[in-house]
Amino acid sequence: MPLRCPGRGLMDARLLLLVLMAMDAGAAAASAWSCDGADPATARLLDVPLRLQLAPGPASAAVLVLEERGASLGWALDDQPVAPFGSRPPRLALQALRIERPSLLRVEAQRAGDVAQVQVQLHCRPDPGLQALPACIAEAAARAAGPLDARAELNGELADSSPLCAAVLAHAQAQALSRAGSNQAGIEAHAEVAERWQALQHPTRALAAEVGRLALLQRAGRLEDAVQAAAGVAAQSQALVEPAGAYYRARAEGVRCNALFRLGRQAEARACATPLPERFEALAEASEAANAWFNLAAMAADEGREGEARTALDRAASPGASPLVRARVAQLRSGLLADAGDINAALAEASAALAHFEAAGETRWQANVYLRLAEFKLGLGAHAEASAYVDAALERLPSAEAPERLAAALLLRARVRAAAGQPGALDDAEAAAAVFTAGSQPLSALRAGLLAQRIAPDSRRLRRLVGAAAELELSPRVQRELELAQARAALELDALDEAGRLLDSEDDSGSLSQYLEARLLRARLLLRAGEGQAALSLIEGDIARVRSLAESAGGSGLRHLAARRLLPLRAAWVDTWGELDPAQRPSDLHVLGVLLDTHVDRLLRSSVTESQTLTTPRALAGALLRDEDGIGEAELLAQRALLAQMLGQRAPPAAARRDDLQAALHRLGPEQRVLAHGFGERHALVLMAGPERVQTQMLGAAAPLRQWVRALREALASTALPLDEVEARAAAASALLPSRELPAHPDLQLLVLADPELSGLPLALLRWPGEARPLLERARLSWVDGLPEQPSALRAGANVHALIAGDAGQPGLPLLQSVAAEPGLIEQGLGRALGSVEPAQRARLRQRLADPEAWVHVAAHGSTRAGVQGFSGLWLQAGAETDDAAGFLNWLELAAWPVAAPLVVLNACALAEAGTADAGASASFASALSAAGSDHVVAALWPVSDAASALWVERFYARLAEAHDPAAALQAAQQRLRESRSFRHPHHWAALVHLQR
Repeated sequence: MPLRCPGRGLMDARLLLLVLMAMDAGAAAASAWSCDGADPATARLLDVPLRLQLAPGPASAAVLVLEERGASLGWALDDQPVAPFGSRPPRLALQALRIERPSLLRVEAQRAGDVAQVQVQLHCRPDPGLQALPACIAEAAARAAGPLDARAELNGELADSSPLCAAVLAHAQAQALSRAGSNQAGIEAHAEVAERWQALQHPTRALAAEVGRLALLQRAGRLEDAVQAAAGVAAQSQALVEPAGAYYRARAEGVRCNALFRLGRQAEARACATPLPERFEALAEASEAANAWFNLAAMAADEGREGEARTALDRAASPGASPLVRARVAQLRSGLLADAGDINAALAEASAALAHFEAAGETRWQANVYLRLAEFKLGLGAHAEASAYVDAALERLPSAEAPERLAAALLLRARVRAAAGQPGALDDAEAAAAVFTAGSQPLSALRAGLLAQRIAPDSRRLRRLVGAAAELELSPRVQRELELAQARAALELDALDEAGRLLDSEDDSGSLSQYLEARLLRARLLLRAGEGQAALSLIEGDIARVRSLAESAGGSGLRHLAARRLLPLRAAWVDTWGELDPAQRPSDLHVLGVLLDTHVDRLLRSSVTESQTLTTPRALAGALLRDEDGIGEAELLAQRALLAQMLGQRAPPAAARRDDLQAALHRLGPEQRVLAHGFGERHALVLMAGPERVQTQMLGAAAPLRQWVRALREALASTALPLDEVEARAAAASALLPSRELPAHPDLQLLVLADPELSGLPLALLRWPGEARPLLERARLSWVDGLPEQPSALRAGANVHALIAGDAGQPGLPLLQSVAAEPGLIEQGLGRALGSVEPAQRARLRQRLADPEAWVHVAAHGSTRAGVQGFSGLWLQAGAETDDAAGFLNWLELAAWPVAAPLVVLNACALAEAGTADAGASASFASALSAAGSDHVVAALWPVSDAASALWVERFYARLAEAHDPAAALQAAQQRLRESRSFRHPHHWAALVHLQR
């Protein structure tokens, strides 16, 4: 369609086509356009690439108008670099150039291989409207790319502009509103723009504006309106035969397909979306074809058809895909990997998605991906990362332009803060509820109110929520959350019959989290009714079910996340046990069995046969990673399948477990004792077991014990606190130890099975009740994840391999000065040569860890951050292998390695520290290494001194050469540090621990 000028027909312009000589070989021929004042104006549709020699008239400058046809184009005059056309919509970009002297115009496609044409008009005597068009288009481009102007500021500019310039400016403003997330204003602006283009007799541009309005209708949740409007746009486009009309027709169909899917009309949506990729490919629209493939992949993934989703994603990840499509592909691929239990790969794809979204440069999409990543990290239990992602999203969500999206972000931040025990959760939930209420979104307001009720129970708020819910049609998940809130309130009021009625449907609806909470509320109900033993049995049944899920989960990350669901069950069991009369409590051997069954790190071990593998991995991943909001129908079906599977499981017979435990205790040596702790919300217990006897003791209230542990860890963060203050805090924390006397055996070994509340506890510094010496002098200390199944001594004569990372090659990591001396110290202690001294590289480390005849010593930088998923690991150097780059090896990756080395010594910072019960989902690097197959691991709980290695490394290996017992060797090494002048402070020696498989 030729460009029509404002208020007239074709402008009074003269166009004369001249043929010039051919250009040099291999180049496109150049045509000439010149104003001679003789002929009426004409327009040409020319093929791209184009070379055109232009000449203005003798009296005044000319205006050249270019319009894209079918593909995104670029232009240049003379020797200037090629620039994109200045005013879009895409494939219909408009460019106006002022020609004041003879010039050479070049036009070419922005992507190699695109087939395109350009509409060219040379106006030799332009009227004032056309003379202003180049500046108008430049202003439109700046407006579209720059900050959003108020609609009121634009009205004056439009009134003063020619109709054509006004349409160009209005279209740019509408697109800016769309990018800013101002849905309603954008819908109105696109409708106005469509009318302007229709009045100017530009139906294709009007169609482009209508498609922009469609996208905003869908984004605003007006799905039925989007479906109806899309059908109208498709009908309008039938009259347009040019490529742009076909392009916008396909775009409108895409909006309709997605809206149908969100309306739950999946079959219609699939039928609508299936032909779109081929239609875009026929138009040579590689990026749009990639987006259409992505939409098919998203539909397939939402319905649980993972194979189809992966195939479509492979097609979407084409070279012609835009940064935005590449980002969405990476994001969906991350979700599919998480569904399969491959948490590490899922995290990598999520990071790639974020990088692509940043490259796309649109804050709305950046905010969206930050919120999705925050949701993912919250599911992982990585609270610190989730909080950072929500904050990043909030920075990109101006409240005036997207209040509902801001409210959703506040609601997510409330969930993160509540999970992490941070302040501000209630304020965020109430603020989100207020915004949703003001925006006439009562269901979202109800969800926000229910979260506020969970954070801070309030009877008046609960009555308001129940009243509001009566007016709404609730999903099973929201209905269940309301019932659980009412049940919690009823239990607080001792309204046991009412609580029981509300909990009756616990097996039929809701999520895994809701199921487990309902079960724990029922256990509280049984305890209140005087049936404490039945409450314990109920909790133990769910412990067995969750253990079965964890044991059958594929991948260390998913297995560990499933296992962490045991922590609230363990806490509830301990609290229930503490409320019972001592005569009603189960046997001490039974208590030990429960503590073993709920040890999270023990379940890192992969002992699953193919026949045991969980048949619904998507269900488990969905329950762990997306257990709150935003899940699709397939996810709901998967979670129901998961609950059905759980309900079909039965706890193993208690008698058989007691027999197994008794046999395991009899295998202990006369010098060995097992020490185990259990923490609830209110109570704590400690248990000590030997070959002949098991004894459990109530420790009292859990809160002060937690406080004493935290105070001791804070005291040991550095050497700044005086030694007498450290010892005073150690004495307080020693209340964690039982009052029973220790045996007088000279080689006493304590095997400690710890509650996660004790993560990072320097046990060697504590004092047994009635004794003045620290445990370091009294016993060998080893942390275990279960009862030992084999003797702890090592075989003599193993090859010792030292892997050294003096320079990790990472910014911010200092040079390790003392690591070069460690191989000599090891040889001096052992009295023999090392098997090898190698750089600490990924391939070499993996090779040594897989060797069942190797002892492996690693000297490198280590890092651990609570609340950051997987951030416990080693910084390694680059190697020769293509995938052996310098960087971070975290516990998630390590746990999947084949590990057989019987001894690994990690002389690095904080690799034995794990997240506490509420700090996140991370295991420690050392415990992952132990679970992967190493019988003995020596590591540190917090940062260690590089210089201290000169003292303890030699003593450790000297004692190891004598006794072949890593626990005894570590005890000797710690005593050497404690006896020294420079490192006698417990900060240096109490950090080192021994983990025994």
